[in-house]
Amino acid sequence: MKRNLLLLFFLFILTFLPACVIGSTAIAQPVLSWKKFRLAGYYNETNQEKGIADKILDFYMTHLPEYAHDVQEVPIVRIFSTMTEITEGGYLGPGKTKLAPQQLEQVLQSTVHLVMPPAGIVIRKEDAATVFNNGKEVSVRSLLNRSKHLVFCWISGATYHPDIRQAVEEYVKVHRDHPNVYYWSNIRKEIFDMLLQKRIDYFPNHAISFQYECSQRADCREKLMFIPVVEAQDDVLTYTFAAKTPVGQKVIATINELHQSKQYKAMLRELIAKHYPANMVDFYIDKNMELVGTAMQQ
Repeated sequence: MKRNLLLLFFLFILTFLPACVIGSTAIAQPVLSWKKFRLAGYYNETNQEKGIADKILDFYMTHLPEYAHDVQEVPIVRIFSTMTEITEGGYLGPGKTKLAPQQLEQVLQSTVHLVMPPAGIVIRKEDAATVFNNGKEVSVRSLLNRSKHLVFCWISGATYHPDIRQAVEEYVKVHRDHPNVYYWSNIRKEIFDMLLQKRIDYFPNHAISFQYECSQRADCREKLMFIPVVEAQDDVLTYTFAAKTPVGQKVIATINELHQSKQYKAMLRELIAKHYPANMVDFYIDKNMELVGTAMQQ
């Protein structure tokens, strides 16, 4: 009996003591604080299927195993205003277009990590030929001024593209009653419903957000379409930004290496095929293979 008890004691020592020693001397992993914003199809809500940028962020975190990762959703303006104030640690904002020159002096930026289509407008398919010139050379400014029987819906506080927003603001300033411009709160489902119900005739959106909505709703797939506009012709190049700290510098260097990898490029091909409108997939796979991993374009 005593012999058995002694044997169990030694087994306990051999099993648990090393674990206690290792636990007491382990060094905590440095934490990377990722701040993301919400944009349907890009960064989705937590309880929804992951968007294209969610999956890119997952790729980054998987390939940065030496760090612990904390991901928080915050307003996009706060991400970058706060980032410029950080002096230590890893504080990153993944997935954003170019920053203002004064901000660029205060943060670190990666190479291009994704090329997206520019913003456009969503219309009913039945109106494409008769009203919207089959999606060719369509101008928001022209529609507002010359097609006043069409109701344009603008989501309050949105930008989509500076030139689209400027066209709307200029029109509303001159036409203060603006019966053909309808303002709405940022509730994605309802604005699609209004278009389907013919309460409005077109509204601005991002191609990826439109595609995401179509993936969730058969009525959108069957009856609506996304078309480009002349106010927004340039592709959207996105980057990852980091606070100007030693950790930020190291992480951005690793991310830039990842952008050059075959694994990252293969992942992008799959993501684009799933998240971009079908008529844009081939074009944007080629664009991404050309531009991803290149330096920021001014």
